[in-house]
Amino acid sequence: MRFSIITPVYQVEKYIRERIESVLSQSYTDFEFIIVDDGSKDECPRIIDKYSSMDNRIQVIHKPNGGLVSARKAGAKIAKGDYIIIVDSDDWVEKDLLYYMNDSISKTNAEIVCCGFSCCYENGEKKVVSPFSTTDLNENDVSSLCQNNIFDFSQTLWAKAIKRELYFQYQMKVNDSITMGEDGVVIYSLLPKCQNIAFVNIALYNYRICNSSITRNKGKVYSADAVIERVKLLKSNLSDIDGIDFQIATYACHAYFNSCLSYFRNYPMKKAKKLIQPSWDYLARHQYFNIHLSHATRIEKIARILLKHKMFGVIKIISSIRR
Repeated sequence: MRFSIITPVYQVEKYIRERIESVLSQSYTDFEFIIVDDGSKDECPRIIDKYSSMDNRIQVIHKPNGGLVSARKAGAKIAKGDYIIIVDSDDWVEKDLLYYMNDSISKTNAEIVCCGFSCCYENGEKKVVSPFSTTDLNENDVSSLCQNNIFDFSQTLWAKAIKRELYFQYQMKVNDSITMGEDGVVIYSLLPKCQNIAFVNIALYNYRICNSSITRNKGKVYSADAVIERVKLLKSNLSDIDGIDFQIATYACHAYFNSCLSYFRNYPMKKAKKLIQPSWDYLARHQYFNIHLSHATRIEKIARILLKHKMFGVIKIISSIRR
């Protein structure tokens, strides 16, 4: 079997039919469709069971709510395809997604194939985003990318086909509690293991952007402890890359700063400072605020200075401006 399509489901009854039908209508048909019900309380469980009864390519997993990472893991454990494709939340795919992915794999034998995608807004507007590169990457290209700018690579798991063994190895290492950057920690960990990465310069994935999701995300607190979990995992998985500490320092400061913004946006100053202190101590103890930030932007350098000197009052002001 060529592809295993894994799609987590939680409280998305409004969009679930469109997503399922977009997969079932694929012009290339050598695939299985694994739908993971992550304890959804709406009509999703009944909807997906009905589809499963009508199409034997669908496998359904019903599980208690454990979050996106746990749902992806559950799907990966039973996947049998050569490649994994993730279709997230309320997104959907074009009917020739698998056709073009398979064509690229057949020509390149790439471990990862990336395609373009469309950002789809509720007002009907679409913004097409091209893949990371218009030309395929060979082993030397991948090595250069990893040694210089690994975090420039597209961090999303969706809009990609990934060799199942690679995906499984690194997805299973991610803590279920991570709710921000959970895609990137998998992608960046497996990149150095790739000899070829291919690109399909066609928008074949549709990423839905809802106003309700934007509002909800602004009120969400992104765990500072989870940032440290990601940093530790990346440091372990990428230890063979020369100079990776500089790149991880840039990544760590950027991720931690955004986490701090969410704390100061949602908690009083005193409580926010107390909650982020343990993670600040870890980053300071391991010199992340002192390492030269490789390829950092001016804003990222300013963020590091604010964090290093614990200028939380300024960060609090920034959090209120960036609502």
